[in-house]
Amino acid sequence: MKRIWIASLFSLWLIGGTVHADVIFQLDNVEVNPGETARVGVFVSGSVGESLEAYDLPIEIGGNGFGLVPGIVSYGFVNQQTFSTVSLSNDGLPNGLTKNFEAVFSDAGQPIALSSTPRRLFDLLVVADGTFSGTTPVSIFSSADQDQSVLKPLNVVTSLPAVAGSQETFRVAGTPQAGRTLTLLPGSISAVPEPGAMAVLGMLLGTVGLRQRRKVS
Repeated sequence: MKRIWIASLFSLWLIGGTVHADVIFQLDNVEVNPGETARVGVFVSGSVGESLEAYDLPIEIGGNGFGLVPGIVSYGFVNQQTFSTVSLSNDGLPNGLTKNFEAVFSDAGQPIALSSTPRRLFDLLVVADGTFSGTTPVSIFSSADQDQSVLKPLNVVTSLPAVAGSQETFRVAGTPQAGRTLTLLPGSISAVPEPGAMAVLGMLLGTVGLRQRRKVS
């Protein structure tokens, strides 16, 4: 009887875990040679048995609001789901607000099955010119990030199989909505150091190591 009671509790925990698990969006951290195009993967993960029904993801490149940072000249995307229909709309507002974004990437095609293994939705293509250097952050712009006067475009809709016929809509990142949490993990684009710079760094490290050995001896 005790074993049956424990098994029942475990089953309820599993059901509750399915209903209340996070939906996680995450972006790649990638490197790019100046003058080339960076490919930043956009992934989603969640509970087995749940599906992503639709999304509108405002993307911010550079953390500076609307408008690209020096060294970044343009952006686009490549769809990674053959049955979905990702689209891009330039909904960023060029109104001088520091809390803003570049564009919204959307899809409301066929449902995408979720699991704990991140699934690639699309690749953000970011073109860097020859002056690009350092590291540029790339993130999904949340409602919590933006000025009150800006339209709140972040929208994610998932199915909830444990509740027949219902859907869940998230609009504020990090804030539970009816027991759910939407997590947004940022990515970045870093310039690959030039071979000359790496050689100089290697020489400097070698010189420091040699001096340390001389001191020890």
